[in-house]
Amino acid sequence: MTEWLLLLAAVVLTALTGFFVAAEFSLTTVDRGRAEEAARAGDAGAGSVVTALKSLSTQLSAAQLGITLTTLVVGYLAEPALGQLLRGPLEAVGLSGGAVTAVSYGLALALATTLQMLLGELGPKNLAIADPLGTAKVVAPGMRAFTAVAGFVVNALQRLANAIVRRLGFEPREELDSARGADELAAVARRSAEEGDLSPVAARLLERSLDLRQKYATDVMTPRTRLWTLRASATAADVLAAATESGNSRFPVYGSDLDEVTGVVHVKRAVAVPEAERERRTAGELADPVLAVPSSLRLERLLDLLREQGLQIALVVDEWGATHGVVTLEDIVEELVGEITDETDRPLRTLRRVDDGRWLLSGLLRPDEVLERTGIPVPEGRYETLAGYLAEELQRLPEVGDTVELDGARLTVETLDGRRVSRVRAERTVFLPPGATASRVRAEVAA
Repeated sequence: MTEWLLLLAAVVLTALTGFFVAAEFSLTTVDRGRAEEAARAGDAGAGSVVTALKSLSTQLSAAQLGITLTTLVVGYLAEPALGQLLRGPLEAVGLSGGAVTAVSYGLALALATTLQMLLGELGPKNLAIADPLGTAKVVAPGMRAFTAVAGFVVNALQRLANAIVRRLGFEPREELDSARGADELAAVARRSAEEGDLSPVAARLLERSLDLRQKYATDVMTPRTRLWTLRASATAADVLAAATESGNSRFPVYGSDLDEVTGVVHVKRAVAVPEAERERRTAGELADPVLAVPSSLRLERLLDLLREQGLQIALVVDEWGATHGVVTLEDIVEELVGEITDETDRPLRTLRRVDDGRWLLSGLLRPDEVLERTGIPVPEGRYETLAGYLAEELQRLPEVGDTVELDGARLTVETLDGRRVSRVRAERTVFLPPGATASRVRAEVAA
């Protein structure tokens, strides 16, 4: 009779182990946002979950304490009880003496372990993972009560564990981050598109929106060397001529040099000048004030500034106060939705596919744009463009015919615009085995 009572106690303790295991897994996998939303809607169980999550580290410590205690006691009670209950059947089949003891306790250990794993570990764990919020709502009140009762022991162990963690150079935290990172959200969007839960267009827009937070003004600006600018003394007629030649509608206006940009003139201001006065009115008179921003400004903040001030263009200035380039509102929007061409844009071929595995690229493309459009991974570095990467690898200004070999691809300088690389031929070569990181440079200067 005593053995059966001990066995019943072991079953009850195994159920308690399962309770603590379910609490541990449900509280660590539950979506905090969903729990908070349900709590705001009046769900008392969800409110208890949110309260528990605010002291998550303590709750998990209590769960671990409960798991350890119940598991030890189950082993202490179940194995001897099962061993005694098995002695009779084993003696009935002909075993005797030491053999009965060894076999009975061996079988008892196997049965107790199986019971503990199935009912105390695997079952509760799988249930908690399958329905985190539902499970957490059931176990959270009990866990909070157990934490309160065993608070002294839990807090003592928690302080000791925190001291060890600090000695290792880390700062303990009571709660998990409830927000997801940009990379994780982008991965969720891609996976949702693949599974048909989100349209590819919406997924791409979401992914680009998340990428926008990681980019700076220098990533999308038109560099200084490619700006169409006008002196402050240029006439309204000069503004119209520049607009006709370039296809641009806005022009930075400068004084003595390009580092003294005083404003931005829009072609419509020149059009509004009577024809008879266009040779007398200057670009400086027609220009509007310009917003100057540091090159380190994040695009997200720059977009806010342009919207707040009702502007379409900003001047990008480097850390020494020199003009670095300009960013337009259209440049930022194109980072979200792709290339936009309006009636004032001139065709600009930044990429042309020659055939399978071969492209002609603008040297002004960023490494991430090359990867996005061709699948060729150009390493990130201290440069901002494909031309900058070539110069970094060659350790000099590139010349026509110079070749840089990547893992599985080759980049060749096709044409220069002065000293600037204007066109690069990219072609797939061999695909190196996974893990290969060879990146060698072979400069072949044309005769």
